[in-house]
Amino acid sequence: MRILKFALLFALSAILGCASPGIDEARIKQLETELRKEFRDQIDASRKELIDEAKKDNQVLDSKINSLKEESQAGLAELKEIHERDNIELQKGVLGNKRLIDEQAKRIYLIESIVTSKASSDKDTAEDGFVTYVDGINISISMGSADGMRPGDIFGIYSGNEKIASGKAVKVETNSSVGMVISKDKEITLGNSVRPEKKK
Repeated sequence: MRILKFALLFALSAILGCASPGIDEARIKQLETELRKEFRDQIDASRKELIDEAKKDNQVLDSKINSLKEESQAGLAELKEIHERDNIELQKGVLGNKRLIDEQAKRIYLIESIVTSKASSDKDTAEDGFVTYVDGINISISMGSADGMRPGDIFGIYSGNEKIASGKAVKVETNSSVGMVISKDKEITLGNSVRPEKKK
């Protein structure tokens, strides 16, 4: 509106100047100067307004970018934690399986050593077997139905010539039996001799 006002004033002054040569030229120049100044001020105000709006938009954009960065970092941290936890569980599983395999390998090696030792020993009789597994009262022996064992049969467990425990056959296979310890004076270990108790 101010621009329009000054434009009209300028046009009026010009008309008056043409109609009346006596109008002060200084006044016309002053009006021109004020009009230009007003125009520049409005341009500066518009530019400042645009700059302020751009700054606000940049602030909003920066805020959104920072929010996305935080979310991404949180997501990456969570993925890293899950990955580390899975690696730990995998390592535990591998170590557990390795221990189990090592125990089985030791057991097989011990049984093979016992079998080889008993096969080459002149002291053992054909009736002797040996302990192949023991865990608490659960026990497995190398004697089965081929050796005359039947479910319910009692067998002695020996360390050398000393009887250290007694067991009872529960499940009998051809060359092995699974049973339970019914009495024990000393700890039973793999390789202890096994002899059937004489039936009365």
